[in-house]
Amino acid sequence: MKSTVGQSNRVATVSPEPLTATDRDFDEILGNADMPVVVGFCSVACPPCRLQKRLLMKLCADYADRLMVVMVEVEDAPELVLRHHITHIPTQVFFVGGQPVERLSGLSSIAVLRDRLERHASRAISRTA
Repeated sequence: MKSTVGQSNRVATVSPEPLTATDRDFDEILGNADMPVVVGFCSVACPPCRLQKRLLMKLCADYADRLMVVMVEVEDAPELVLRHHITHIPTQVFFVGGQPVERLSGLSSIAVLRDRLERHASRAISRTA
């Protein structure tokens, strides 16, 4: 993973693999992101979560220059689960500019994830233009 910190403390992260976040570092990761972020809330004990994680890893590898993928293991982040009202896993939450803009609960196909990425990437570009 490559990270660079600019003068505004924004972090440009280009990584072919998802980052892992916990209650302690989630806000910092999200706040410093300079691109849309999809957060996958999952559990290692959940078979659909394992499949969703593989799909998010593929998305991360394919769109590393346009999207940051962050994985949150729900057992390791109870405060985040409560704050983001996670009632089902897997759940993916898309963030643009540090704010949640869409949520997908349950297993989502790679086509659905790509569609949402395109939508939110264009939203992020229009915010900076």
